[in-house]
Amino acid sequence: PTTIQAYSHALSLLDRCVTSFPTAELQHLVLVNMTKTMTLSSDACSAAIEAKQFDIAVELLDQGRCLMWTRLTRYRDSLKELQLTNGTLAAEFQVASRELENLALSATGSTTLSLFPESEGQKNSPNSESFDRRGLDNQLHSLHQASEKWDNVVERIRQIEGFRNFLRAVPFVELQIAAQDGPIVVVNVSKYRSDALIVQHNCDVAHVELPGVTPEKLAS
Repeated sequence: PTTIQAYSHALSLLDRCVTSFPTAELQHLVLVNMTKTMTLSSDACSAAIEAKQFDIAVELLDQGRCLMWTRLTRYRDSLKELQLTNGTLAAEFQVASRELENLALSATGSTTLSLFPESEGQKNSPNSESFDRRGLDNQLHSLHQASEKWDNVVERIRQIEGFRNFLRAVPFVELQIAAQDGPIVVVNVSKYRSDALIVQHNCDVAHVELPGVTPEKLAS
């Protein structure tokens, strides 16, 4: 009965895991090398569909789909509404975001080789690996401090009325707004089942099972 909650928590933990790596290049490599994460959101969506919780299914699929995209773009989100509400806090968020973004985008080949030498088809020499590790430790320490500062600012923003879901997974009621100009069909294919979810603006999500559609057939 707690499967859906576990999937949601796993996606949140994966988001935090990606945050712990100091460069955008490494964050991408982490997701690629953790092969089981590639189907996590699709499997989560399937579990929610199995439980007939179609709105939750849409939320989970969107949460997984946006994981890397959100990681690279969320620091550039519009702050106009926050600036109008609390200009001082908006300025603090911009400073903390800029610091964290600079760390995330300061990719270095040596750090990549240190963590994933096999991904480049070669191994480091002992001296270069030691050098890379020291550099990585320094980057991670800086990132940890910047992340704590950023988390503190975000938590304060979420205390403001109207900003409770600031930078969180988008609730279904907000995702549903995208369907105000017409229905949106969301297709989910996993090893467990395949389905289409039809999101409409003022109606419950309609569900259509897609028997016979498998990841293998799509790949071929």
